[in-house]
Amino acid sequence: MALPAWIQSRRWGEHELLEVQTEAATLVLSLSGAQVLSFVPQGQQDLLWWSSTSLCQQGKPIRGGIPLCWPNFADAGEPFHGTARTRLWQLEHAQLLDVGASLSLVPVQQDEDKAVRLQLEFGARLSVSLTTRNLDEVPLSLTQALHSYLRVGDWRQISLHGLDGCLWLNKLAAGTERRQSGALHLAAAIDAIFQHQGAVQIRDPQLQRLLTVRKAGSGSTVVWQPGDNLASFKDVNAAEAAHFVCVEAANTLLDPVVLQPGQEWTLQTVLEVEGL
Repeated sequence: MALPAWIQSRRWGEHELLEVQTEAATLVLSLSGAQVLSFVPQGQQDLLWWSSTSLCQQGKPIRGGIPLCWPNFADAGEPFHGTARTRLWQLEHAQLLDVGASLSLVPVQQDEDKAVRLQLEFGARLSVSLTTRNLDEVPLSLTQALHSYLRVGDWRQISLHGLDGCLWLNKLAAGTERRQSGALHLAAAIDAIFQHQGAVQIRDPQLQRLLTVRKAGSGSTVVWQPGDNLASFKDVNAAEAAHFVCVEAANTLLDPVVLQPGQEWTLQTVLEVEGL
């Protein structure tokens, strides 16, 4: 579709980026992977983190923003984290709202057995919805995640609230089960899948803000921060790595989705911020 005046296209390496400007916020989106890279509500700092050394080559995943892990999360299928984040997508619809805007995107080439669509709505907050429809005549098994890289002042100083009492799997300790007690404070690397359906609030004393991550269609919340284990990440600057934490709406091995022929499923995350 032809771009309206309030959406500008620019190049970043081999990727085409769309910069969407409204009175309420500015959003930057890559058509490679349909990946939101930046979301800045009016008067606020960016809610998302995006690596300055991320790969900007077509077919390579971008480090930061909100990668789409679909139709499989992690090693639940091939390739790792699925194909959506390295595909080329196209803008299907764009509309200005009373406050903010609404966008929908689809892959340039859909699969024969399933269709996927990304819906973005934003004003003071950002809503990201990924909808899958089973086009096949047999059930479809699906794992997925909205792999949100959230900007923080320093991951060692933040606290995560809303996970109290949840069972979680420690992927850094062979999937050992633990039970969360109270707020989650990060002192070392974490890769955890929480059995959790509610919201998470990230209290950030350095940026003096409270970032809330709400979700729907998700029974797993993934929390990831590599800590000092950066040797294998060629697209992460060590000086920048302290400034993100991933809190992800997901369907994982704890809550895989099985779609019958013709059925749809929507995974959604909503990000909003307020001052402390």
